Amino acid sequence: MKNLFKLVSLSNVEYFHRIPRIPRSVLNRYRDGLLLGSACANGEVFTAMMQKGYQAAKEKARYYDYLEVQPKPNYAPLLEQQLVADEATWKILFKIWLS
Repeated sequence: MKNLFKLVSLSNVEYFHRIPRIPRSVLNRYRDGLLLGSACANGEVFTAMMQKGYQAAKEKARYYDYLEVQPKPNYAPLLEQQLVADEATWKILFKIWLS
């Protein structure tokens, strides 16, 4: 709990810029005892997959303790906006999340 409170305080006092944020170096310093996850469509792993491909996303995923996966219908807006091309892309994304 101490590390969590320290990160929350630092993000709101030292590193606040429009929103609370925390540099990865500080996160690594206080990571002990915390579980870190990457969010679904807004997360680093998802973004890496969409911009850089499977290998880059797989490398990013190694940093996290868990990856958030939501039901497929929650990603429908991404299909409508053509941010995700097709079913094949979904299969690759879920392969990363499940491995």
